[in-house]
Amino acid sequence: MGTNYGETHYFIYLTMNQSNSLTSTFPVSFELPANTSPYSFMSISLSTLFHAPFNRKRRLFALCRFVYWKWIRLWKMNNVPYRIWDNKKILLNHDSFQCMWIMYNYIVDWEEFFLIKHYLQPNDTVADVGANMGFYTIWMSKFIGPNGKIFSFEPDALNYQRLQKNVAINHLSTPVTVVQKGVSCVSGVSAFTKGLDGENHIALTRQHGTVDIETVTLDEYMHTNQVQNLAYVKVDVEGFELAVIKGACNYMKGKKIKILQLEINQTLQNSGTHIQDLLAAISKYDYTLCEFNIEKKLLIPIKYSASRENYFAVADLEEANQRMREQ
Repeated sequence: MGTNYGETHYFIYLTMNQSNSLTSTFPVSFELPANTSPYSFMSISLSTLFHAPFNRKRRLFALCRFVYWKWIRLWKMNNVPYRIWDNKKILLNHDSFQCMWIMYNYIVDWEEFFLIKHYLQPNDTVADVGANMGFYTIWMSKFIGPNGKIFSFEPDALNYQRLQKNVAINHLSTPVTVVQKGVSCVSGVSAFTKGLDGENHIALTRQHGTVDIETVTLDEYMHTNQVQNLAYVKVDVEGFELAVIKGACNYMKGKKIKILQLEINQTLQNSGTHIQDLLAAISKYDYTLCEFNIEKKLLIPIKYSASRENYFAVADLEEANQRMREQ
């Protein structure tokens, strides 16, 4: 998941609603004194809200979304239709991190969403690996046209159901194929965490609190479905990015995946992956690690930095930038 400016407040909000302390199973971005007042919490909330890029010049709209979201949270409402991004809809659920991110930020992952907007074209085929409730799937559907194709993979049972509903409410059953499987380095069965919403991931061992899920490799799935090329693959698998790449070795070797969006952060600990091993895998297939300059509409090569989490691995940098210049 990319930068989102409501996350800190949301984790604090969950904590305050679950217990009388600031201790929770959810990660908290920073610690606050135990005697922090409700007014301070509200100040933090509004500060993070108005700092989000989309909201800086749209404060009233942001405040309305904030109040509406708090109402949904207060009454524990589910499947609340909400119009978004001109002509799309999502179903809001009070316990969904992704719904919170949308209501706080509107344009959820700023850099990533704008690259998708400027890069994707009608008739493109793309994949959403770790689709959750489907906000990336819905966003990408805006740009691929009625004859494009999206393969959305989500193994978690609850989020799979929510993904299906969001696809249905947007009448996307033709371009979108929803797959209740995890994407990994092998096809088979794996243990998977549950109850962590957007932080669920493949587990290295079966233990209390895990369930079995089906897994598939991108190579196998795309070959079976006669997919020649993937214009864009978004990957959000909580630290198992290397497994996804290993399972897509043939498509990456043939440069059949044009852009791979991925995270490189502390969640790699979930899979026991070292950052250098992930970077080596990207380099092995001669992909270029990039950032996206929104103002210039340009992918720019960068080196890995611990201060940055989100990257784009690009098969042919000149080709990708030329495609955006021609739009």
